[in-house]
Amino acid sequence: MSRTKPTRVRRDLASSLSSEHGPALRAILKSGEAGSLDRFEDAVSDIWRGYRQAAIAMRDAPLAHRLYNLWDGLTTTEVLELLDFPETPEHVRARILEQLGHFNRLSRFAPTVLRALGPRLTRLSGAIGRPVRVLEIGCGDGNFCAAMSVWSREHGVPLEITGGDLFPETVEQARANLAAEHGDVALEVIDALDMRGVEGGAYDLAICLQTLHHFRPGKVARAMAEAARVSRLGFFMVDVARIPALLTISRLGLPLLYDEAFVHDALISVRKAYSRSDLLLLASLASHDPRVRLLPPFHTLVEGGAGI
Repeated sequence: MSRTKPTRVRRDLASSLSSEHGPALRAILKSGEAGSLDRFEDAVSDIWRGYRQAAIAMRDAPLAHRLYNLWDGLTTTEVLELLDFPETPEHVRARILEQLGHFNRLSRFAPTVLRALGPRLTRLSGAIGRPVRVLEIGCGDGNFCAAMSVWSREHGVPLEITGGDLFPETVEQARANLAAEHGDVALEVIDALDMRGVEGGAYDLAICLQTLHHFRPGKVARAMAEAARVSRLGFFMVDVARIPALLTISRLGLPLLYDEAFVHDALISVRKAYSRSDLLLLASLASHDPRVRLLPPFHTLVEGGAGI
């Protein structure tokens, strides 16, 4: 029996599609013409449908791959999180975000990300000889901006940090949260899917955390393309990983600690998360030579741009 890993088949398919379509799609982005982002997003959506259909239709694929497809089909969902429903009451939304913050602290999310991000920031600082300009896209309440500010002071690596979020009220809340101890962090209203108001290369590095699973595939690639455009040296994106261990924790463990609304959104988040092969395809269509890997214990890391 073939010992080919099930994900290897999908990675090979993703690499083939990105080689075939990536140059033409990046040319659309580079043109800067009116509507180019929308055309890019539509093209990626078409490629994604072909990718999913091809992965399922491989009748001569190894048994492990067919079993993976079965697991993938059973765990994937199109159900929206409560956070993504405009009609969700504000007090429910606030409670979900509060409990997400608690879970992130409990699981040491910020230290985990900074262990991966810190060496890159240190190398960038040494290479460019000035403070590294960092944009966090979808910064929410500003907690990770604050964590980066603390890390910068503790490690002697100067950073100029900007947090951006789509919603003005969220930006105002983040500004209030950070005013006392992290007033050096700039906060702006920024749409991850359309940053035409931000000059190309305005930042050295763009980061985006726990956001990609909220987007459809075309929009994921669009967010990556915009992040690549506004950052001189690439992007750094972390999202939840769709792995059996996290599905089990979300279904069986979280109800012991958290409200039903948060448990609902946590489980949906894991089920909507993209696999590493999925993210490799989308990132390859949006940027050159991305790198995708598991960030233990519960996340996936996507890096694009210069490997400094």
